[in-house]
Parts: sequence; C-alpha cells; structure tokens
Amino acid sequence: MLKFIINLITSIIIILAFLCNSIFSKINNKSEDNLYEITMNQSIPSSISDFESEGFESFPIANTKIYFNYKSNYDYLKNLTEFNNFSEENEFNEKFEYIGCSSYPSDYFNYWLNNSKLRNSVDLLNSNCMHGINFPYEHILVINKESFEIQHFVTGIRG
Repeated sequence: MLKFIINLITSIIIILAFLCNSIFSKINNKSEDNLYEITMNQSIPSSISDFESEGFESFPIANTKIYFNYKSNYDYLKNLTEFNNFSEENEFNEKFEYIGCSSYPSDYFNYWLNNSKLRNSVDLLNSNCMHGINFPYEHILVINKESFEIQHFVTGIRG
C-alpha cells in the first residue's frame, strides 16, 4: 500500500511539473517589444533604433535573464535618470544613475555573453555604465561613449 501511495504521489508531481512547464513556456513566448515593456514599464521610446533582444522572463522571476542591444542618444539616457514610472511601489526601486564601469568584475557579464548570439564581449573601458532597479528587475546599461550603442542587461531579483 505504501509503495502504491509513493508511486501515486510521484506520478502527480511529474504531471504537475509537466503542466507548469507547458504554462510557463507559453507565458515566456513574448516579443522583444513586450520584454522591454515588462521590464521597463514603458513602451520602447522612438529614440531607440536597431533594437534586438535575447533571453526570457521566467518563473520564479529571479531566474529571468534578458539582454537588449540598441542604439539611442543623450536624451534617452537623460530621460532614464529622471525615470520614476516604477512597475510597483517597492523599497528596492532605484532611479537610474551613472556608475563607474569598474564597479563590475570582468566576468560579471559572462552569463549573458556565453549564451548570446548577438554579442560576445563588453567594452567597459570605452563605455559609461548606468544602474537602476525597476522592481522586480535590476538593469545595467553599458553605453558606448562614441556610438551610443547600449548593451542593456536585465536580471530578475524576486524569488
């Protein structure tokens, strides 16, 4: 009898795992625009061009890893520093601000770069960096000083 109950519970767990995987794979089938809107709580501004993205929103959100690559201009970056349209009110929200690129160890971006079809390097020496938290997402932007090409890294931070 005990063996039967254990097999039944195991079967139920397997079925539930399969159903959850099916549900979340449908949820994660989002367009590039949609991923930007979800993580930034705004539409893609018209000042952005050559927009590409990779990655996925996941459950739990802490497993989310998204990479955006685009070009923009000074006005876009200025607007980010004034951004306060957070997805939800939370004590962890942080406005976007410039930070030293040297704040990040050289291997910090390896997850994205090792899994990216778009890029395989980050040039921290010729770039400015920005950081912000639009909870439940942390954003790091690496901005090329000359071309305004932006590598935008997003990580989920809610368990």
